[in-house]
Formats: sequence, C-alpha cells, structure tokens
Amino acid sequence: MGGEADKVISEIKKWGNSAAIRLPGKILAAAGFEPGSQVSIKTETDRIIIERALGIDRDKDVAILKGIVPPPRKPVSIEDIKESIKAKGAGQ
Repeated sequence: MGGEADKVISEIKKWGNSAAIRLPGKILAAAGFEPGSQVSIKTETDRIIIERALGIDRDKDVAILKGIVPPPRKPVSIEDIKESIKAKGAGQ
C-alpha cells in the first residue's frame, strides 16, 4: 500500500451511536487485512491510522490464565452460577 493507485475516497457514515467507514476489498487486500482482522486504531493530527493489532493472541492469553484460578471441583453450570449470585445477595 502507499501509492495513489491504492487511494480511494470514502465517506464517514453514522452507524448506531458510532461512525463507520466502508473499506473496499482492494484496500483491505492491499494492506493484507480481511473481515475479522484485529486492528489497532490511533489518531495523529488530521489522521486516523489503522494498523494490524500486534500481540493479540487469545490462545496465549488463555494459556497464561491457566493456573491462576484453580479449576472448579465439578463442572459449573449456568444454574450453579445463578445460585451462587443469589446466595451472595448480588443484584439486589
């Protein structure tokens, strides 16, 4: 990416309470992105910069958490969770 051939004009549109810019497929492909890609968004004077999000590895994050919290003695169901919340008086 970087040449005028990769440049397109787009418009910021309202999307719910946020705003969105539609990115043409050729722009995504030229930058090596695809729908579902994790991105980092930052601003500089008069610019919004979208880059590949580095360091996001969900499997690695989960692996780090293993061992911090002991596994439950038995499988935990939604009913177990609701009962625990009720017993502790949460949500009142």
